[in-house]
Amino acid sequence: ADGSYSVDVPNALPDGNYGVTATVSDKAGNSATAEDKEGNVVDTTAPSISVDAPDNSSDNTPTISGKTDAPEGSVVTVVVTGSDGQSQTVTATVKADGTYSVDVPN
Repeated sequence: ADGSYSVDVPNALPDGNYGVTATVSDKAGNSATAEDKEGNVVDTTAPSISVDAPDNSSDNTPTISGKTDAPEGSVVTVVVTGSDGQSQTVTATVKADGTYSVDVPN
């Protein structure tokens, strides 16, 4: 055995921070305890997002923009479907102010 272990938490944890304490005892009754109380977060809430595509325009490579409450650096995937049914997928990175923008390629 390599000494590793895992457990399944029997009840769902609510959103937020949580701590973990593990205790082990040997046959002689000696015990040791370890704690991990930092950086453990449950987040089950999806971020919100808006999208702003330009209205009627002769620009066939428009800029699409929007805003989200996802953290800075998150990747936004934008799928643009033309009147011919063909789709293009482009990505943008969320800026510090929560905005993103992407130019649709030819």
